[in-house]
Amino acid sequence: MDVLTLENFTKLDYMEILQNLKNKTCLNYSIIFNKLTKSNKYSKNAKEILNLLSNICSIGLKADSYNEPFIPMFQNYQKRTFLPDDLTKDELYFLNQILNECKDFRIKARIADILWIYYKPKDIKYLKIAIQEYSKFPIDNFDNALEFSEAINSYKRAIFLANSTKNKELLSEIVNRTTNAFLNLQNNNYILKLNDILKKLQLKDKLKYEIIEKLKIKTNNAQKISYLEEIRNWYIILGNTDEENNTTIEIINTYIELGNNKNYSYYYEMALKEYYSLPNKIKENLDIDKDFLYEKIERTNKIQLRSIEGLETSPINISNLTDSSINMVKNKDISTALRFFANGRQRVDFTNLKKQSENIYQNSIASMFKHIQLSQDGKKISEEPYENIVLSKNYNIHFSLTVYSFIIPALNQILMEHRISKEYIYNICNNSLLVDKNRVNLWTKGLHLGFEHEFLLSAHILIPQIEYLIRFILKENNVTTTIIDNCGIETEKSLNKLLKEEKLQEILEIDLIKELQYLLIQPTSYNLRNEIVHALVDDNIDKVGIIYLWWLCFRLIYNMPINKT
Repeated sequence: MDVLTLENFTKLDYMEILQNLKNKTCLNYSIIFNKLTKSNKYSKNAKEILNLLSNICSIGLKADSYNEPFIPMFQNYQKRTFLPDDLTKDELYFLNQILNECKDFRIKARIADILWIYYKPKDIKYLKIAIQEYSKFPIDNFDNALEFSEAINSYKRAIFLANSTKNKELLSEIVNRTTNAFLNLQNNNYILKLNDILKKLQLKDKLKYEIIEKLKIKTNNAQKISYLEEIRNWYIILGNTDEENNTTIEIINTYIELGNNKNYSYYYEMALKEYYSLPNKIKENLDIDKDFLYEKIERTNKIQLRSIEGLETSPINISNLTDSSINMVKNKDISTALRFFANGRQRVDFTNLKKQSENIYQNSIASMFKHIQLSQDGKKISEEPYENIVLSKNYNIHFSLTVYSFIIPALNQILMEHRISKEYIYNICNNSLLVDKNRVNLWTKGLHLGFEHEFLLSAHILIPQIEYLIRFILKENNVTTTIIDNCGIETEKSLNKLLKEEKLQEILEIDLIKELQYLLIQPTSYNLRNEIVHALVDDNIDKVGIIYLWWLCFRLIYNMPINKT
């Protein structure tokens, strides 16, 4: 007896279940349907249908894809969750049978879209139904961010499908629905997202100017730059060059105002970038010029040099070292400057540092006792011999001195003279022996964040890449990186154990291994891997460790080009 039948589907009380949900999103539908498959309330036949509906609702949507618009809810290199490719012929036939009987537009849109892509023979009716149902998602004024996000994506899919058919009637309905929602929307959080949809539509000029006026009303809020940029985009679409230039001038003045208020050179740099985009005849009549902006950038960079992201100036006089670091990269082309930046300081010699530490603790009464390390909230996290504490402190001094006297001043000098684009960093990563081809974008993002002074965000990305790199290196040298427990379950070894593998010391320099240990896993030092993975960091994190880690990663990637023997 067939389970997947129209009769069994019509008996299912799914609409009563969905009607009472607070969050009406496909993902929430999937969760609810999945829970019901484990309930004793439903028969085996009903549970099979619920399981199929749960799978269909679980997939994400890539709105602008012709052939593969669906994304699995979860995927890694070994497995993934459901995709429509997994559907059998019987399941596709069942979806075809229930399409017209389906009363929920969210589910119906997904089913129609799946049938349009996968069902044979291909039928344009599925495409039209998908467009109509995707267009029913509510994009009026409501407070549920998840529902709104799904609605936006669904409208993008409807527009993409409608544009592919060139069906003017379907497009007209979408235009009316979206423009009315936009012009009547009061919630600032949604306006820019709706605006993204409108830019994909062919609108009359009168309507475009109405959209501009709506955006102008909102330009007094915290997202002023974003609104001004969208206003300028509409003037570009309209071909109104005068208003485009006027809006650019307003953007420049806004960036300068932000720079004055926050003492951050980024805003002046953005103002300078906008300034250069203006025609020469416009620049000649402005009250500001590039010299004014360069002066602002230089002044704020000096302030940041003294206190980058809250770092306090070391009490040791390091002015000579700082000046030397600046001169090392000053007035160099970008390639030369970055080469000096990557290699301007040597790693600390572990053997010498250990001897220095031994001399200290052997002559101290503290060597008789163990040292207990406490976390910020008072938990005991380690108990170490005093010699380990001395060695950790010596490493911390090395890290701090390098950050204060070299990394910060050299970095700021480079940024004052050059724009380090993400594309430039991508090329470095793409040409590095150490970067897996599937991780180039991750390394690029992590390293580029450092050039934006976003060192904490950078650490969140780079630490997993370092762990993967160490694991990969060990595997390539026939070292087992997993552990099998008594139940036969295989799990990956921790970074702590990987960095302490004896074989690793035969492959990598001991000085590099020790720096990684004291930065990432040593409780008496920065312990960054544990602090970040377990969400123990807050705004008061010591920036020295994450800045040094970022620079160390840049140094490694930069110095290992593919053409190196």
